[in-house]
Amino acid sequence: MHKKIFLLVLLISICSALTLAQDAKKSVFDDSKLPKTAMSTSKFVPAGWTLESTVTGDLNTDGVADAALVFVDKAEGDRALMIAFKNAKGEFERVVTAKNVLQCKSCGGMLGGETNAPDIKIAKGVVIINTLTGSRESTDSTFRFRYDPKVSKFALIGYDEVDNDRATGASTKTSTNYLTGVQITTEYQYNQKTEKDVVKTTQTDKVSKPVQYIEDVDYAKMG
Repeated sequence: MHKKIFLLVLLISICSALTLAQDAKKSVFDDSKLPKTAMSTSKFVPAGWTLESTVTGDLNTDGVADAALVFVDKAEGDRALMIAFKNAKGEFERVVTAKNVLQCKSCGGMLGGETNAPDIKIAKGVVIINTLTGSRESTDSTFRFRYDPKVSKFALIGYDEVDNDRATGASTKTSTNYLTGVQITTEYQYNQKTEKDVVKTTQTDKVSKPVQYIEDVDYAKMG
């Protein structure tokens, strides 16, 4: 019996180590030879990569729909995010490439990048990226980036993380607003009778962190 328990723990440890190793992968997306502007977003796809998805929305408040492009390495499964503004001529202008903000296809465990691709939306000028990782114990992460015309970069303005134990029903949500410097941490316990999460504790703290830009954010290092 003890031997079986030891082997089970060892297997879980190995799987966890492999997941961490995968999550530590760095994208090798090379945009150095890509055009700065193009009439079609397909022109921004480098050799060996494919365009997985495109999300459109106005990101620089000029009334024209811009584009957030998700690329996937055909061989390695790495992902990269590119944001391009559309100008009055109908051309797309590359603004930034974020190489580590998206989970790779082989990262994140059972709930990760192969099963659930990162969900990307554009709402009210904000790029919202949601990523799910784990299996029994899962982490649901949501990033919010907004364009700052003063520095011509997309700054991280908010980050939410929900850590959940699907076996016990316990979960913790940490919501950080980098514009106000307020972080709210709430612990929940799922009630099977009511089928709802019940709040156990809530704590509000002030946070002070340097501004992070989308090209510097590594999703695997947040939290």
